[in-house]
Amino acid sequence: MIPEENFTQMIARLDRETGEESRAWLRENRAPGPFRGFFRGVRRFASVYRSERGSRAGVRGLFFAVNEGMRPFLSAAKCWEAKLPARRIPMGDEPPRGAAAPPAAGRETLAAVVMTKDCEDLVEGTLRSVAGWADEIVVIDGFSKDRTVEICRKYTDKVFQNKWDGYRFCTERNLGNAKASADWCFHVDPDERATPEFRRAVTRLLESKPGENAFEFRKKNFFLGRWMRHGGWFHYSRHLFRRGKATYDGVIHESLKVDGGVGKLEAPVEHYPFVSISQFVERHNGYSKREALALKESHGSISERETLFNLKSKPVKRFFKFYFKKKGFLEGAHGLVFSTLFAWVHFVNWAKYWELGAGDTRA
Repeated sequence: MIPEENFTQMIARLDRETGEESRAWLRENRAPGPFRGFFRGVRRFASVYRSERGSRAGVRGLFFAVNEGMRPFLSAAKCWEAKLPARRIPMGDEPPRGAAAPPAAGRETLAAVVMTKDCEDLVEGTLRSVAGWADEIVVIDGFSKDRTVEICRKYTDKVFQNKWDGYRFCTERNLGNAKASADWCFHVDPDERATPEFRRAVTRLLESKPGENAFEFRKKNFFLGRWMRHGGWFHYSRHLFRRGKATYDGVIHESLKVDGGVGKLEAPVEHYPFVSISQFVERHNGYSKREALALKESHGSISERETLFNLKSKPVKRFFKFYFKKKGFLEGAHGLVFSTLFAWVHFVNWAKYWELGAGDTRA
């Protein structure tokens, strides 16, 4: 019988139960690897979807079947994860004492802009990575309830609080630009770190007074402690720009609109988005509701054909893109787990979009 829970509740229960199952398997020393869990999950999905609970129950039946297919995969992946080396997000070096040194004659200035909310465990590493290098640090905080603001004020007096609606990141980013006074803005998130290589590259850039008004730089993403060179996750990010020459637009996946040319830097910023599979599931279970709201706001009512394409075909295409076309398989088990989870996220986003409309599109 398909549960009466909403999709968010079903995913939360899936995460909880697969965590319990993986711990039981580890105690009994019978934990399968993620590859075996993947194929078990495919068989489980096919079995459930062919039954009355699946294909005859519309999108809810499809969601239930996918959830059941993810169950053996997540349990196995969490067993595998438990055997990986301990993962820590680097805190960085102690920042230099006192204010940042004044810029060299003729060098343009830089503001590091950080958006925060309840991230006391992360934000100090970010601030350490830019303190003493950036000419100013601007923090836009969404009324954090933990020690985030207290920590930020150790590094800058430019801490501004603004009520965030939960998914319009562009508003917060543009507010940060407005509060800055430097020539250039560099947006860095609490789970990111400016590397020494990146700092040196940007310093040379500021000294040269480039003709471009924005630069893309490499984002070095870490997945469960591993730097992902393949799978499409070692990409460029556009968050360095001349103030007054660019603005952010869009809802969740905001984009930078630049008045002028855009250059490229190969120097990376490190990104540590999560440290466990359970954290990934919990976070995207929240994100997906905002993604669905953004879809509804930007697209309104989407046709049944497009909805079903994004529920049934696009997740499979995304898995093949990450795992085969982008060579995620070269990352071993990390590549399989990464590709599966991110394909699943696309399905969940669209399932929640369908749920918002409370339709009964047949799957």
